[in-house]
Amino acid sequence: MCRQRLTLTFLFGIAILATRSFVTADIPAHCLHDDVLGVWDFFLQPTAEAFGGECWSEDVLPSERFQVSLKSPNVAVARDGAIGTWTMVYDQGFEVNVAGRSFFLFSQYHVGKDGNVSSFCHASSQGWYHSQRPNPRRTLEDWGCFKASLIEADNTATRFYMLPQPPSSKFSSKSTLESLRTLGVTWSYGAQLDGSSFQDLRKMAGSNVAFSVKRKASSDYSETDNSRKMDSSPSPNYSGLPASFSWTDVGHSVVPMRDQLNCGSCYSFATTDMIAARLRIAAVKKSSGAHAIVDQEISVLSPQHVVSCAKYSQGCDGGFPFLVSKYAFDHGIVSDYCFPYQSGVQGGQNVSVACDFICDDPRALNFVSGYEYVGGYYGNCTEESMMRELVSNGPIAVGFEVYDDFMTYTGGVYKHEASTDWTTTGFVPTNHAVLIVGYGEENGEKYWLVKNSWGRHFGLTGYFKILRGVDECGIESMAVAAYVA
Repeated sequence: MCRQRLTLTFLFGIAILATRSFVTADIPAHCLHDDVLGVWDFFLQPTAEAFGGECWSEDVLPSERFQVSLKSPNVAVARDGAIGTWTMVYDQGFEVNVAGRSFFLFSQYHVGKDGNVSSFCHASSQGWYHSQRPNPRRTLEDWGCFKASLIEADNTATRFYMLPQPPSSKFSSKSTLESLRTLGVTWSYGAQLDGSSFQDLRKMAGSNVAFSVKRKASSDYSETDNSRKMDSSPSPNYSGLPASFSWTDVGHSVVPMRDQLNCGSCYSFATTDMIAARLRIAAVKKSSGAHAIVDQEISVLSPQHVVSCAKYSQGCDGGFPFLVSKYAFDHGIVSDYCFPYQSGVQGGQNVSVACDFICDDPRALNFVSGYEYVGGYYGNCTEESMMRELVSNGPIAVGFEVYDDFMTYTGGVYKHEASTDWTTTGFVPTNHAVLIVGYGEENGEKYWLVKNSWGRHFGLTGYFKILRGVDECGIESMAVAAYVA
């Protein structure tokens, strides 16, 4: 996780932000929806330090014990009867919103010297909470840290898996291209990323852990997760939706193509570009049909701010759009010109950039007014709900699983020929975050139009199309929407 100390000072109207950031690898916890159902004790430490990320002191006794029951699929009930909501955040932890406060925790885990990982889904490793008052009305007194334990469990599990190591050789598409020719796939492909190290490709995908390996759990428990039952989802209702749609056709709604380079920051690019697009779209809507003047410089958000400063993410070792959206709600994200991207270095090691910058434009700190998984909670996303959210409010950030053959994509509607059927499991592995900007149909195949963050040289000048309506590679498993006022 990322821990930081944040100081925000206004001096003669100038906002000065300076932090110290300590980043470790993407957390390897692996806990599912059913693992955390039951009654939890949250032990709270109110402290302004939580605003900056430094959390929990063993020398200070908790000032409050807060008890909450997590029920399926997403109902949270406090001990005093207050009813709220909760959601898993992928397999990393969960967020609870109840009784006027918002709680987020990472699940506890341990990595052994041999690479064995144990996830203890009944306890937290780190947790933050704050009042549900939106920024900027929230004060430092609204913040705190907490630790949590599951005291009455519906299902207990300790999950085990091995951390995989990437091959030391370089990537070669030769065998992949031969297989694609044999299979006769309908999308186009070619040698694009040959010679890249597997470590670099893993960084490009934004994951420091191979999530397909994380699924291989101990035989002591079931991998089934009742939060997601796609085979019982109702048939989509497309009424009122256009047959095809793309925000790339609507003015300057979509930020120009960018490149994350050799840094696992896809989650940051996908989410900051989503928020930027929605800010632009909202500006046009507010103009009531008149010509809207959108400041193109202000409305490009800084991925570097997230990579260097966000305590809910792991810098160049990955993160999640839901938690970037949470960071934008809690702290705001500055415009790109305040903190330009520096972490990726083509052909070399990623650069560790400290959270240390100055921005003297008060308009450049951008907040969101809310955020959620499309469908209301992780595991409830559908093709139809994604389409409606996309058309109504703007692009959406999603995750999907990158396989070797995707590295060869040059055009057409991509589908991985060996995609796994996820209809019986709640956890859908994904390792790369991207931005859906539209949808349509090509040669009888429904597709999503997706903006990648690998520069204009990849795919369709940086974009790609992927099969729509069947959760191809998990593309419909964890869509995230952030809302702007």
